[in-house]
Amino acid sequence: MPQRARLPIPLDAAVARLRERFPRLSDAAVRHLVEFGTRAVNGGRVWKFDPLHQTRAPQPTYVAQARAFWQRVQCPVLYIEGAESSLRLPPEDIAERLSALHARRIAIPDCGHHPHLEQPEALVRVLIDFLAAR
Repeated sequence: MPQRARLPIPLDAAVARLRERFPRLSDAAVRHLVEFGTRAVNGGRVWKFDPLHQTRAPQPTYVAQARAFWQRVQCPVLYIEGAESSLRLPPEDIAERLSALHARRIAIPDCGHHPHLEQPEALVRVLIDFLAAR
């Protein structure tokens, strides 16, 4: 499939687009992500990304095959998610992974998809508590 041309947009438009998609991010986080997640082209900005990220893998994921790998993980696993993330796996998929990994699950309150940007202090507390228990 041919790659479609990406037209440059002004920096402020890129900031507005990211702000709309992730309204919980601070202004500083949005500005940082836009500055480093875009590149200057013809007086505007285009998003940097790997076009393969928007395609399907040539090999489908088979849960039975993945479970065999997950079950071999021997270190403690912490599954962190934002409690209000709109980009979550179905509950049965999460349960499957947590069971196979013997993982502990933490949902950070008042947080969407980016705990490290939206609730960094809460994330640090969760990580310190998890590591201190080891």
